[in-house]
Amino acid sequence: ATLLFDPQPPRPLGNQVQAVVDVSGEYWNNKEYYKTQFWVIQSQRVALQVVKDMGLVKNRAFLENLAPGSPTTGREVTPEDAARILRGRLSVDPIRDSRLAMVRYRDADPRRAQQILASLVDTYSANNLEDALDAMNSAADWLGGQVDSLKGQLESSEMALHDYKKDKNILSVSMDDQSNMLRGEMEQLNNALTTVETQRERISARRAELLKINPEAPANVPATELLSSSLLQSLRAQYLEATSQRDVVMAMGKGTHHPDVLAAQAKIDAAREALMAEVRNVQGAVDHEYNVASSELAGLRGLFEGAKTRALELNLLEIEYNRLRRSKDNNEKLYGVVTERAKEKDLTRMLSINNIGVVDRPQQPKRPVSPNVPLNVASGMAVGLLLGLVAAIGKEQLDRSIKTPDDIERELGLTFLGLLPRVVDGSAGSP
Repeated sequence: ATLLFDPQPPRPLGNQVQAVVDVSGEYWNNKEYYKTQFWVIQSQRVALQVVKDMGLVKNRAFLENLAPGSPTTGREVTPEDAARILRGRLSVDPIRDSRLAMVRYRDADPRRAQQILASLVDTYSANNLEDALDAMNSAADWLGGQVDSLKGQLESSEMALHDYKKDKNILSVSMDDQSNMLRGEMEQLNNALTTVETQRERISARRAELLKINPEAPANVPATELLSSSLLQSLRAQYLEATSQRDVVMAMGKGTHHPDVLAAQAKIDAAREALMAEVRNVQGAVDHEYNVASSELAGLRGLFEGAKTRALELNLLEIEYNRLRRSKDNNEKLYGVVTERAKEKDLTRMLSINNIGVVDRPQQPKRPVSPNVPLNVASGMAVGLLLGLVAAIGKEQLDRSIKTPDDIERELGLTFLGLLPRVVDGSAGSP
């Protein structure tokens, strides 16, 4: 019989799904696989199963290897002994440069030889698939148990993450989104703080300039204030005009108590008082702006510190959240992988594709393979001729007797002098 060993059996479900029997790999791994299978074919397990299936333990002709019609004896053996007898008549030879192997079985009965070998290759092929399916079933059962366990773990991790988000009020927005929102809020508050601080510093500088105005001589009103208030410009102009008129009157030689000087001084006092009143109004407005800016700045600082505190708290929440999420993600991935493998095992188990095929089933032989009478006769004649030749040469080489005068000089190293004839008396029969 000829068997085919296919390292890469058909994959109807694609290369992603493992076959029932998969021996693909390096050359040396395949070589070991082939040698292992050759031994399995000749194993006691396979032989014992064939013996039991065919009842060979009671088949005397098989046990004694007798031809059809030959008388049998009452020999009793165990199934193990019958299996060893079968194994002794079995041989497996790989066919060079192929994935084939020739399985041979010798028996005195050609029909029995065909039946036993057919049963043996069928048993081996079935066992190969059965062993693979047993391993596949074990793996599928284990994966099925793992799927249930991992499903429970996944549900637990999902509920733990849900409860945590619920307790920490992070249900609608992810941690990353919250972190981004908080970062944007802090950035806006920081920009607002910078703006308000700049504004307050500007107001503070304006206050300082207004405080420099001398109440007794308020002509040094800052130009920026004058430009922003036409009333201040008018009052300052009136003050300067009254001062100028007084100076003109006094330049005319009139004393400080002169009625004209006193009248001019009264105008100056009235103009100064009006100007300082407006300056005080402006100072009050600036102070109010400064206080508002300070209050706004304090509020923004409070908001910024609150956002900073929330950011720190969010960092702590994110650590635990990420731990729970990683646990959930890992369980989800593992559950997905195991579920996929379990489905693949179930599909593979249903396909039941064997990588062992019988190319040529055993045929009943038409003539015996032994003994080969012509070959045996020719071999006997050749061996006899060779032995006779060796014996003749050996006898010649071992014969040390002297037959010729030359043998005396060559063998004994003596000089040959002559021959002494041997005379035999014919009547007496003695020399």
